[in-house]
Amino acid sequence: MPYFPMFVNLRDETVLVVGGGSVARRKVLKLLPFGPKIRIVSPRIDPDLARLSEVAVTQRDFRAEDLLPRPAMVIAATDDREVNHRVFRLCREREIPVNVADDPDACTFLFPALVHQGEFCAGISTGGASPTAAIYFKERLQGLLPENLDELLSWLEEQRLTLKRTVPEQARRAGIFRRMFDECLERGRPLTREERENCLKDFSGGSVSVVDAGGKRAGNITVEGLQLVQRCQAVLYDDSVDPALLEAAPESADRIALEPDAEEDPQTIGNRLAELARSGLRVVWLRNGGTPVPAAAADPLREAGVPWQTVPEAVPADCQLLAGIRVGITGTEEIARKQRRAFAALGAQTHWISRANVKERDLSWFWDEAAQSAGWLVFTSANGARIFGEAMKRGNVSPRTLSGWNLAAIGPATAGMLERYGLRASLVPRVYTGRELALSLAQQAGRGEPIWLLRSAIGTKTLPDLLKERGFAVREIPLYDLEESRTPQALPELNYLTFSSASGVDRFFGTYGGVPEGVRCVCIGSVTAQALERRTDAPFLLGDDISVSGMVKAIVRDSL
Repeated sequence: MPYFPMFVNLRDETVLVVGGGSVARRKVLKLLPFGPKIRIVSPRIDPDLARLSEVAVTQRDFRAEDLLPRPAMVIAATDDREVNHRVFRLCREREIPVNVADDPDACTFLFPALVHQGEFCAGISTGGASPTAAIYFKERLQGLLPENLDELLSWLEEQRLTLKRTVPEQARRAGIFRRMFDECLERGRPLTREERENCLKDFSGGSVSVVDAGGKRAGNITVEGLQLVQRCQAVLYDDSVDPALLEAAPESADRIALEPDAEEDPQTIGNRLAELARSGLRVVWLRNGGTPVPAAAADPLREAGVPWQTVPEAVPADCQLLAGIRVGITGTEEIARKQRRAFAALGAQTHWISRANVKERDLSWFWDEAAQSAGWLVFTSANGARIFGEAMKRGNVSPRTLSGWNLAAIGPATAGMLERYGLRASLVPRVYTGRELALSLAQQAGRGEPIWLLRSAIGTKTLPDLLKERGFAVREIPLYDLEESRTPQALPELNYLTFSSASGVDRFFGTYGGVPEGVRCVCIGSVTAQALERRTDAPFLLGDDISVSGMVKAIVRDSL
């Protein structure tokens, strides 16, 4: 039968340790960070243990009177089984919690495998059945924690106290705090003042995520989709969804079955989703048959001002990486956040190195010009689409301002980001490369139609050059610049190193000079690969498509 986990406040409480060897020392070192008053009784004391100023040592054999005054707990860690069992019997008679080292049958509590980082503490136990298994899961959990978790928790504690004073409604306060927590976790840092204010200003209580259920097999759902199901407060589904997938939702989540013919009435579904989200719930709509959302279902969400997203195809959740794999990530916070989330869910440890900050450019001039023109607006990244959409919100610009324009997106992730701001891409190439985007535009755009490229200020020339060769007037409109951010002085031990842009390759080699021996590089696409080939002759991996999921899949295959 498993032990019930509970957390005990040991600050200034007395803990008696009977024994003075290496086992006792390990137990004492585990306890010291939690602030107890430790007394040690043993005829022989380990020198390292004797040097600890935080403990009181009595160098003699254990006596029954050592249990007075009554300690909060007792640990028997001698090499004498008879002494250990005598301590156990005396403690049981006096109803004192007792742990006998390496003897689960003589314990009223066990020492768990601890994951301790600042105020965060998790204990893992197998009931004494397998300490090795407990250590294994401890290491997996450690790999999932942000590197600066203590900083995040301290900041969140400050915000909790502030919100209690400024937001009296408990449900709204809990929703805002959960949003702050989620954004901190995704960004890997405390929020800036502006980001915090946006959480307060834009909070509408709920959101909608449209997740492809992966067919009839629950294991085919994407990693991000599974995480959304695990955090949702309501889930909509029909009989095409594997029932096992619903078990991943929290026990408290509402499970709402749609009628078999409900897909034929997407507006009804959209109204239901909007109603649930406006009541303050995080909603997941599980559906098969592809992620694009019918317009009739999306319109009620937009009209209600409900934030929503679609989750494109990614790595199946049942693909796991060999424990201990370390992945170095280069690039912007946006792409690093996606990679860290995907790799952590697959069991890998991640390190964000060679970082780049996004500095958005002013677009206030753009809207008047766009309203007087027509042609094609082309987006080459989800990050650019997000920056464009946020600029629209700040300027109170309606999507109708762009009614004379067709929109093109390099891939479904970029198209999905545009949809979040009420913008619909009419062109998405089947292969997500700049070359394929140029060829698709050349086929669909009318001769003489203006083409405006909205992207990074340091985008490659492949796309505009191909369009110009075909006679199109191309205007490049930089949405943002990339600035070097602080990077680790020394590289950690790595198995893989991901590059998501040619400029990221250049920044990394400019900082570190080269890739350490034994580290396999992974490129997001052919342009990035060409930049890497100019720097090194070492073999590398290439994703199936230009996406985070493509790089993740490449590493999964290589590690098997």
